[in-house]
Amino acid sequence: MLCYNIFSLRNESAMHQKKSFYLFAIYFVLFELTNYLSNDMIMPAMPQIVRLFHAPLTDIALSLIYFIIGGSVLQIFLAPLADYIGKRKVLLCGNLLFLVATLIIPFAHSINQFLAARFFQGMGMCFIFIGYSMIHELFDDVAAVKLTSILSNISIFAPLAGPLIGTFIMSVSNWECIFIVSGVLGIVSLLGLYKYMPPGKLHTNKIDVIQIVRSYKNIFTNKIFIIGIMSLGLSMIPFISWIGLSPAIILENQHQTFKVYVIYQCIIFSGYVISNTLINILAGKYSFYNLIRYGSLISFCGLICAGVLCTVSNNFVILGMMIYALGLGLYTGSLVRIALSSTGASMNLSAASMTLLNCIIIFIGLETCNQVLHHFNFSIIAFAIINLIIAVPVFLLVSTFARINKDRTWHEEPDL
Repeated sequence: MLCYNIFSLRNESAMHQKKSFYLFAIYFVLFELTNYLSNDMIMPAMPQIVRLFHAPLTDIALSLIYFIIGGSVLQIFLAPLADYIGKRKVLLCGNLLFLVATLIIPFAHSINQFLAARFFQGMGMCFIFIGYSMIHELFDDVAAVKLTSILSNISIFAPLAGPLIGTFIMSVSNWECIFIVSGVLGIVSLLGLYKYMPPGKLHTNKIDVIQIVRSYKNIFTNKIFIIGIMSLGLSMIPFISWIGLSPAIILENQHQTFKVYVIYQCIIFSGYVISNTLINILAGKYSFYNLIRYGSLISFCGLICAGVLCTVSNNFVILGMMIYALGLGLYTGSLVRIALSSTGASMNLSAASMTLLNCIIIFIGLETCNQVLHHFNFSIIAFAIINLIIAVPVFLLVSTFARINKDRTWHEEPDL
């Protein structure tokens, strides 16, 4: 009886711990979702904001670009800090930084002040890798890929619902209130993370600068990691470019209504939602190689469809982007898992390096698309052709990554 009671108590403790892990994941994704929503809710208002501040249309995309740059400047410093003081403290500080920056934005009196505040708000994204690092640390291959796909599925709610919520808020109030909503959501996530986030493993009892530099050197010279992150960053450019440039393309160039803009968003991002749902069925049953190979092929076909048929109708561009998003969601989770686990360094350092490189690639790609589309008056045809050009090197790079890791199998460990 005593042994049974001890076993029962241990089992109950393990279940409680596992429940806490998943509650942490829920509040973490709320923090991530709030970061994304703060960007996507304001996008329908950006044409009005640039007119208010007498700024050019290119500043619509600059709002996203500054946000992304802000989200890439701290990771390499935060990762060693998280190894030293723990992930919990670092992520909570990041949530607080996001809150402060978010509540400053409504007081901007010029486009430069607005963009500067967006830069600091974007710094909140620097801390998101901490949460993903924690998840990859707590769970095995199958659970981690499934959970991150669920988180991605929830976070993709932002570009779907963000424009709709932003449009509704503007219909009853003004654009400044959008950031008040973001602030409220940020407070909820902060309280939830404070209660449920575990401290995480401490990987060092001191900050050894020489060892940190060596670790980063090993990460940035790791062939699998570099090819994987380059594949990820380039793969995301059409996706992020659509988020940043679609207000100028749809609302300004084509003079479509907010309703049409929201419908286009829902169609395109539904592909990503479907793929992330499928991953929860396919993870562990199909090899990493097949998920990456077939996902990249589907994605490639979507961009080809959009680029070749863009002169026929807008509908083919939207359909092609949806197919692209479907394929993208099928392989990015596997690609990230392999890249992060290939370095041999702490998950904090690997995840920080991934986020930094990914942001740099996306920033360069987005600004290039912004300038090219500005030259063509933000034409949807020009957008589709740019993505068609990007599609070829992306497909070749992702296929190379899949081939290099063809023998990589799923590693399963006991549940925590």
